Amino acid sequence: MLTAIVLAREDIREYDQRITLYTKERGLVFAYAGGVKKILSKQSSHLEPGMFAYVETARTGSDKLLSAEPVASFPHIRASLSKSVMTQYIAGLLVRTVHIGAPDRALFNFLRRFFVTLDRAAPDAVVKIFIRALWRYMAIMGYNPGTVVGRPLEHLTRWQKFAEHHFEKSITLPLYVFVT
Repeated sequence: MLTAIVLAREDIREYDQRITLYTKERGLVFAYAGGVKKILSKQSSHLEPGMFAYVETARTGSDKLLSAEPVASFPHIRASLSKSVMTQYIAGLLVRTVHIGAPDRALFNFLRRFFVTLDRAAPDAVVKIFIRALWRYMAIMGYNPGTVVGRPLEHLTRWQKFAEHHFEKSITLPLYVFVT
């Protein structure tokens, strides 16, 4: 059994999907889930992005998902557009920057705490959580602002503007697409 956070789902065939997981034991894992899109599939709801679950996989060349048992579902994230877009952004950043099969407990704990904090947060605190999450993620990945030559306060201000810009961009782009 693997302790996992579901990051994304991607359609492969009519009823099959590739599930992107970040696990405590094996790091980033791409698992094939056969028949998960069928109406009678019992695992479909357990594999939604942002779900915290225990999963079982079989290694036969590539990982095949055998079962999933939900632990936490974070319903307030799904109910808020800004929170769900934020989780997609952080998950996408993680998938693009982390090596497959390289577990990192600090990164797994960061993701778990991020989802719990975001689920409990008030709507007006979303931007602050996003900025702190990006800062923490960069620290886990080895970026240390203390090693940058120059004024630290000026550097933090630039980082905050960068995070706010990317958060606004990720929130307004989907809304613009739906409005037009």
